[in-house]
Amino acid sequence: DVYKRQVSTQSTGIPRQNIPRPDNLNLWLKVDGQLKQSGNTNLMMWSISTLISCASEGLTLEPGDLILTGTPEGVGPVSENQVITCGIENHIQMQFSVKR
Repeated sequence: DVYKRQVSTQSTGIPRQNIPRPDNLNLWLKVDGQLKQSGNTNLMMWSISTLISCASEGLTLEPGDLILTGTPEGVGPVSENQVITCGIENHIQMQFSVKR
């Protein structure tokens, strides 16, 4: 079964000028309020600019698109009705419930 996400918040994105150093962002994820993942983009195998460049070679990226890659320590299963909250520290947060 594939889980579907229902995002409870909407964002118009983060203006580029608000993130002058994308290669130094703290990312986090909680499941039912418990911190499961926390990491910094400076620990990624490839830089943000490299990821964007590679993705845009085969896809047309549009405003609001997300590029999701790998995962830091703490990955694990989730169940229906659990609440996932994640974000970029001091910039944005989103929350959704896991649905079947």
